[in-house]
Amino acid sequence: MKKKITMHVLNPLGVEPREMTKDDVWGNKEKGVKGMIVSSSFEPCKYFHDVVPYKSVTAICMEHQIADVLYWLEYVHGGGSLSATRKLGGADAGRIALRSDYQCW
Repeated sequence: MKKKITMHVLNPLGVEPREMTKDDVWGNKEKGVKGMIVSSSFEPCKYFHDVVPYKSVTAICMEHQIADVLYWLEYVHGGGSLSATRKLGGADAGRIALRSDYQCW
């Protein structure tokens, strides 16, 4: 008897951004684009005061960029990948830290 496997694919929420590209958020070493990712798997994260979990990232963006950045985080990690947000102050005032966790296990 064969077991039935059920898969659910969660698409990114919202509409694909027109002003921001995947490379703007994730970066592209070949194109020399740094991106908005400030820490990833097993690196210390000064914004959430922890070590980033496996296949997770922390991205920093301006408040008005949240929808676009979230779209591209979910495009790579899967829908519902946002696990934490933090409004930053001090030198980073007006910026938001976003934690995204890989959803495709």
